[in-house]
Amino acid sequence: MKSLTTNHNDIQLLSDADLLAVLISQDGFGGLFCQEAHELPEVFDNSLNQLITIRPNLSELSPDLDSAFVKINAALELARRCMSSTRTQEKISKSADVFEQFKGLAFSHYEEFWILLLNRGNRIIDRVKISEGGVSGTVVDPKKIFHHALQALASSLILVHNHPSGNLQASDADITKRA
Repeated sequence: MKSLTTNHNDIQLLSDADLLAVLISQDGFGGLFCQEAHELPEVFDNSLNQLITIRPNLSELSPDLDSAFVKINAALELARRCMSSTRTQEKISKSADVFEQFKGLAFSHYEEFWILLLNRGNRIIDRVKISEGGVSGTVVDPKKIFHHALQALASSLILVHNHPSGNLQASDADITKRA
């Protein structure tokens, strides 16, 4: 197996067996001694698609392969969850959708400022709290907003802010900050 550096892009250079070794090794670096990783592709006819879909009878596997299989299935389950969460992202199509996302802010005793990051299809990428202040204000640094938006590759964003007093009118400070 190639030696891994701290550059995470090196992961892309590893073979399937080496990637499996990284997943199942004790130290996370998949030492050359990780024989189980090289046996697993044989169990699944050298097909990663088979690894994802077939559930072998674990009693037929050696204890080492059994343990390796559990770790790999955990990693695959995490990948499935990541993929399904991006597919089932809620779409924002009207202001009521934003209200549903943030209606819990009505119970906050402090002013909070949040951003809702959206992809090109107006699906939610993430919700990020930018600041929390006191009962009458909060400070917002635009650099933090843009940092999160750029990092998430958001196509659009929605700014959300509450008033703990329950007053729905924009305050003088809110109006001055808009200009």
